Amino acid sequence: MRPICRFHAGAPALPRLRTALLAAVLAASAFAARAAPFAYLTAQKDNAVVVVDLATRMQVASIAVGKSPVGIAVVDATARAFVTNADDGTVSVIDTAARRVIGLLHVSGGAVGVATLADGSRVFVNDWYKNTVVVFDGRSLKEVGRVAVGRVPSGIAVDDTARRLYVANRDDNVVQIIDIARLESIATVATGRHPFGLALAPDRKTLYVANVESNDVSVLDVRDPRQSREIARLPVGDTPYCVAIAPDGARAYVTNQHGDSISVIDTAAAKVRATVTVGGYPEGVGFAPDGKHAYVVNWMDDNVTVIDAATDRVLGVFAGGRNNRAVGNFIGK
Repeated sequence: MRPICRFHAGAPALPRLRTALLAAVLAASAFAARAAPFAYLTAQKDNAVVVVDLATRMQVASIAVGKSPVGIAVVDATARAFVTNADDGTVSVIDTAARRVIGLLHVSGGAVGVATLADGSRVFVNDWYKNTVVVFDGRSLKEVGRVAVGRVPSGIAVDDTARRLYVANRDDNVVQIIDIARLESIATVATGRHPFGLALAPDRKTLYVANVESNDVSVLDVRDPRQSREIARLPVGDTPYCVAIAPDGARAYVTNQHGDSISVIDTAAAKVRATVTVGGYPEGVGFAPDGKHAYVVNWMDDNVTVIDAATDRVLGVFAGGRNNRAVGNFIGK
């Protein structure tokens, strides 16, 4: 019998090595793609959340949720997103890694605003019709409490450090401050007419409130919750709706629904420094994690405007879902 040549017998090792290296490269590429920032757009007419890779600005998934989704809170720490379905009183829970719904929370009224603690341990949902904030355990998905608030609670924001919750009570023209540990109201602060969108500055000293009917933004000093007060009222565009603050805290973007624009606020000077035309009926607005770009979600145009945050210049648009809104924290790492 002819002896086996060791060289030839071992030759398949080289293709195997190449295959292993190729698999490792593909796996690394897939991980890098998943690690890129993504926008999760609540598409009201599609009853879905459309996922867009912000590196390529291409849609990578569409996830069916409940009826007429509006609000969203993406939690990087737990790879989950919580989506309020306004017309069926529920919250869809999405696994952002698997891109599928893994749970459904029941609010019983009209679920609109939603926010979470950064670690995902608590989820807060405004019940528009029942004048209540419903609180869920973000891991077990069980309801853990309810807090009575004012009329028509809409926008909501969380201070993770001070463990405080801010709720815009639209028909009372106030922001209500809630102690998260005790789930008790601390105080209310007067604003302009029909407050909706809220954004807490990175230093947690000031809260920005978009007042839909008075066409302005209330700037609240919230350092001491019991002494909180309005320190400025800034005129913006027609029907302001949502607010987002840059990671460095230097500017705030306000979407003007009927103005098809955003107002850019210089937070240090407490004045509007620019008005930028975007798409039709802008609602959600958010900054990329690195602060270089801002994204404005245009409800009537079914798209998203991309803005250079350093120059406030429009860089382009990309397609979203039908009647995309994305009210809340819709950008995940």
